[in-house]
Order: sequence, then C-alpha cells, then structure tokens
Amino acid sequence: MGYTNKIIIRTVLIIYGMFLYSCTRQNDQAPPNSFNPKVVEAKGYIVPKDSIALPISKTGGNPAIVKAGNPKLLPADTNIFPAGEPKIVTAGIPKIYTPGKDTFSRPKVFLAIDSSFAAGIPEAVIAKDAHINDNNPQNFSTFSKLQGLKSGYISCMLQDKKGNIWFGTKTGGVSKYDGKSFTNFTVKEGLSNNYIWSMLEDKIGNIWIGTGAGGVCRYDGKFFTNFTKKEGFNNPVVSMLEDKNGNIWFGTNGEGIFKYDGNRVDAILGRDKTAQGTLQDLKKTNGKLVKTFTHFTYKEGLSSNTIWCMLEDKSGNIWCGTHGGGASRYDGKSFAHFGYAEGFSNNNIKNMFEDAVGNIWFGIDGEGICKYDRDDEQQALRAPSPCLPSDGLAGC
Repeated sequence: MGYTNKIIIRTVLIIYGMFLYSCTRQNDQAPPNSFNPKVVEAKGYIVPKDSIALPISKTGGNPAIVKAGNPKLLPADTNIFPAGEPKIVTAGIPKIYTPGKDTFSRPKVFLAIDSSFAAGIPEAVIAKDAHINDNNPQNFSTFSKLQGLKSGYISCMLQDKKGNIWFGTKTGGVSKYDGKSFTNFTVKEGLSNNYIWSMLEDKIGNIWIGTGAGGVCRYDGKFFTNFTKKEGFNNPVVSMLEDKNGNIWFGTNGEGIFKYDGNRVDAILGRDKTAQGTLQDLKKTNGKLVKTFTHFTYKEGLSSNTIWCMLEDKSGNIWCGTHGGGASRYDGKSFAHFGYAEGFSNNNIKNMFEDAVGNIWFGIDGEGICKYDRDDEQQALRAPSPCLPSDGLAGC
C-alpha cells in the first residue's frame, strides 16, 4: 500500500470517528420524552354589578378626648414590696388547762429503755460535681441522686456542730454530706424507718431522727437507739425541741407531745454540776433515777394532738404550734390556749420564732404571720399583709 493510500484511509477514519462522537453528544443532551407545554390563557371571573352591594358611608363623629393622668412609676426587676399596715388585735385572755385537774388527766409516764445497738456500716458515696444551671451558674448548684443522695425527696435538713449537713428524705433515710462525700443511713444501717420527718442535734452531739412510722431514732456516731411503738410512738414525729434543762420534746402528727428526760438522767449520773438542780421532776425506781417519757395529749390539756412545731421562749415556756388548735403554751404546770378567739387569724400554726426582744412570731397556714407582744399586751398582728408575696407559710 502506497503512502498516499495510507493518508486517505487515516483521514476517512478520523472523519468517521468525529461523526460518531457528534451523534453520541446529541443523544446525551436530548431529554427523554421531551415535549412542549400547552399554554392556556387565564381568564378571571367578573362579578356582575347587580350582585354587589354598595358600601355604606357614615360621617365620623368627634372622638372623646381624655387627658392622661400621672402614671405610677414602679421599678422593674425588684423583689422589694411596700409594707402595708398590719391589723392590731388585742388578744383575749387564754384559757388555762391543768393536767390532773377538772376533766383533764395526768400525763402518762413510762420508762424509756435504752436498747442501743451498733450501727451498720453506712454506704459512703463520693459526691460527684453538683449540677449547675446555665441560667445562673454563679449562685445555684444542685445535688440529687446522681451526685450521691439516697433519695431526691428532701423533707428536712440540719447542720451539726462539726459542719456536716444532714438531709432527711421521704424514701431513702438520712444522708450526711461532709463536703466531699455522702454517707447514707437507712433501715439496713439501723434506722427504724426510711421516711424522715424531722431531725435535731442535742447539746451532747446526738442526732435525733423523727420518722414516719418508726418512732424516733438516736444516733451517737456509732450506735443507734430506737424508741418506737413500745414507747408509745405510733404516728409520725414531725417536730423536735431540746429545752434548757436538756429534755427532748417530740411533736407528733396525731399523738400529742412526748418529753424525754434521759439526757438529764445521764448528765446527773455523770455528775454534771449544771444538771444537779433539776432533780425534782425526775422519776426514781428503788431509789435510783430512771429515764422516762412523759406523754401529753388533748386529754391532758393540749389544744390539739397534731404538733407541727415547738419553741421554748426566754421564760422557759414550751409553745406548741398545732393543727386546728392554735398554739398551746406550757409553763411546766398548765397549758394556756391561744386561738382565733384570742386574736389568731387561723388556728393552723406551721412555725414559730421568738425575736430578740421576746415577741413570738407565728406562721399561719394560709393567713400570713401573727406577732404576739407579751410586754405590751397588744397581742397579735394579723396577716396577710401587702408586704407578703404569699400567705402560705410552712416548715418548722
């Protein structure tokens, strides 16, 4: 084959290849099943004139012009409220009821048997970092079961002399927080019940724990001593108080109050000189001092058997805030009753406090606060008052 023929064949192949490539591009670019859309002219519907009502035109009257008054300026974002004028009610003369006189029984006295036992080894959990709310990270931090608490339902709190914080819970017993870890005490470790209503640390460092159905427990750091149904505790122990003489008072939900003198007996037997002058009301058996509970109820002169809170005033009187019976004041011999007739706005007393000058303040369920002024004999300041954002006061 000559050189010329090779040139011709090569040229034909190049032209044929270009033809095939051109056909392939046209086939790729052509969309499948392509078609041109049908264009239709849109025509609106014209409403006939006889179907349209003509608008009614009215002449506008002269508008009333009212001159704006001076607006009252209130600061925003503040929790400060102006105090209103409280109502002053002169207290009536309280009724006096003496146990053992008239129709009232003498209080029952029965032995308190110290049956102590070694506490079980409590569960200790290293506290995890508290949860911090992003809305206010500088002020609030939250501890829950995730951080080591036994239960998230907290019913009462206490800080002991060593700085530990104790938390009473509704389902998980007691948790002690030392700043680093939670130590949890339940029925397994010696508590009589896991539902905790109240707590108290006495003068010698014992932790008293009032339960919902197991009476009261005393924990001295190593041993538990439980006082339960054998000592008369059948209902929840909702409040506690230690008086100046060392007696422990227990307020219950339905069983009145119990006075325990065991700490005084221990102090006297231990030759504590500060306790020597308080022998007159202690009980002896065969010439020896014994520990006792003294039980006061409605039959002995209390105004109610449900005691939400207790207070010892500067004169040594024991005040009991009750449900439905106002306040009962016990002077060691008789009960004086203060209720609605004596100036209270409500007979349900949830908490009490004595201020520096001797006034007694009462938190009234649903009615704010009342102040009892013993010196002036102008006894009560009624609430609610405009300075209180809420009238419900709870907690003892």
